[in-house]
Amino acid sequence: MPPPIAAADEMMGQIRREILQAPFASNDELPSSSGAGCPSWHWGTPVHFRKGDRWGRLLVSGWSYPEAELTWSDGPQAIIEIEAPPARRDLLLRLSLSPFCPPGVAEQTIRISDQHRLIALGVVPEPGEHTYLIPGASAANGVLRLSLKFPAAISPYQAGLSDDHRILAIGLKTLTGYLL
Repeated sequence: MPPPIAAADEMMGQIRREILQAPFASNDELPSSSGAGCPSWHWGTPVHFRKGDRWGRLLVSGWSYPEAELTWSDGPQAIIEIEAPPARRDLLLRLSLSPFCPPGVAEQTIRISDQHRLIALGVVPEPGEHTYLIPGASAANGVLRLSLKFPAAISPYQAGLSDDHRILAIGLKTLTGYLL
């Protein structure tokens, strides 16, 4: 019998493979949203969080200023608001992330919650695409409010790297939401 962690990793791998093979709802199934104060939101279309992009409105709190390629989280928690999926529809959230991993921090952990419960947990050891299943997330007024918590967030100053006092965990490059 495999150790519990190995068995859990294998199960998560299988779930990920099944989710990624699931047909996504096309953009034609729902009108574009003005939800979360964001113009021209389309399911399945990536939105970028770099300097000059208009999607910063989705980043409600706990985020630093946009940089050339991404926007860093700033603090132990950050909030994102996106259009709520239709009732009882699951959402696949694909984030392009870069972790802040100074010496002594091997990875960044992300705990994603809606307004009522923990709905996803992830580990970001290196830059890349990370996909999270958001099952029937709870939303109010057509807006899904996601709280991302970062237990290993640390400032470059605390890590002895620079005078930057921002408490960093992840840099967010893009977000794409798919209806399942």
